[in-house]
Amino acid sequence: MSATNTHRIWPGLPAPDEARVAQLSPEAVSDGFGEDARKGLAALADRVRAEMRSGELTEALAVIHHLRAGLESLNPADLEPRKGLGGLFDSRKRRLKAFRDRFAEVTRTLAESLDDLQVRVGAVARRSGTLEQLWTDIRHGVLEMDDFVAACLRKIAPVQATEPGAQPVLHPVHQRGHRLADARDAGVRLLPQVRVGQNADGQAARRLKMACDAMIEWHHEWADNLGVRALGVKGPKKTKKVAPDQARLTTSRQTVLAMLDAAAREVETARQRRVEADGRIEAARKAI
Repeated sequence: MSATNTHRIWPGLPAPDEARVAQLSPEAVSDGFGEDARKGLAALADRVRAEMRSGELTEALAVIHHLRAGLESLNPADLEPRKGLGGLFDSRKRRLKAFRDRFAEVTRTLAESLDDLQVRVGAVARRSGTLEQLWTDIRHGVLEMDDFVAACLRKIAPVQATEPGAQPVLHPVHQRGHRLADARDAGVRLLPQVRVGQNADGQAARRLKMACDAMIEWHHEWADNLGVRALGVKGPKKTKKVAPDQARLTTSRQTVLAMLDAAAREVETARQRRVEADGRIEAARKAI
């Protein structure tokens, strides 16, 4: 067996801390040697899985669907009086008043949903910071584990002396070293999966933020076009006499619907990427 394979060196890892390796004494090794470091790495893997499985994106997707349904219930075509005999008892003024009332009712509900969505976006953004800290802690745990591996695999000959003709037996210290190396290697495999979660969340949060901004802009544009006061805007309660621009209302609604659809697609993509990463995280956790 080559020296490289014997020592289980992982390419790209910084060299072990020689001073710390010198202080470790694996000669009287047991299953407890390096066990605290191994358990610490396993606990970090469990925390990563818990963060990746949190439900903010699923909840955000439900809010998006609710917002979309509310927008679709406001059809600018409803401002147009009916044709034929029905139009004799209809008028633009009456339809505008009914449309304004429905707009006010729907937007009150949508405002609550929008607040909820913004809370979810904030939670997704905060999770990125949590994952960043976990990435740093896992990296530290991997390097700590590497010191234990070096102490086991470099200080003692790999094969115990055996009687002539007997099969060579790997020294218990080396057996423990290879077990710790397996855990260290699994920790290394965790690191890119944390980045997968961060990248997926980052793209989803960006799209969700854009959708929130588009909803706010839509609300103010429609309120102005319909001659009513937007929610949260101070001013006279009396509505203005206006002739709503149906084409403008339609374009505005189509724009925000497209933004919501784009956000929903990004959230679905992020959820799928996290599911795939979760499988790889689970496999790494079992190896630790």
